[in-house]
Amino acid sequence: MVRKVLLSALFTLLVSAVAVQWFYIDYLKQRHEIRRQLSSHLHAIQMLQVAREAADRDNTTRNARRSMIIAQQLEIARLEQLSKDSGVALNDQARQILDRVERYRSPPEGTQLLAK
Repeated sequence: MVRKVLLSALFTLLVSAVAVQWFYIDYLKQRHEIRRQLSSHLHAIQMLQVAREAADRDNTTRNARRSMIIAQQLEIARLEQLSKDSGVALNDQARQILDRVERYRSPPEGTQLLAK
């Protein structure tokens, strides 16, 4: 009798441990996917910033520069929305990149391109 109780208790403990591990693995997978998406948006923002700076140096057309600014602002909005929805705060590196983008001003009419 005691043996059956001990075996059933052990079995219950084993099943609950497996269930907890399964939920934890699922949680880790979700967090990894969110971090991957955040990283993807951050990389797109960086590449658009590099392209924007190169376009300003190479005297690219106004519409091309305007398109890059709009695309970059859309990526920033997606990044911030994903961060807000998922509850994952942006790390220091992401904040530095966003600060760099915010401080950058295209010469000479770069800030006025969106107004037109």
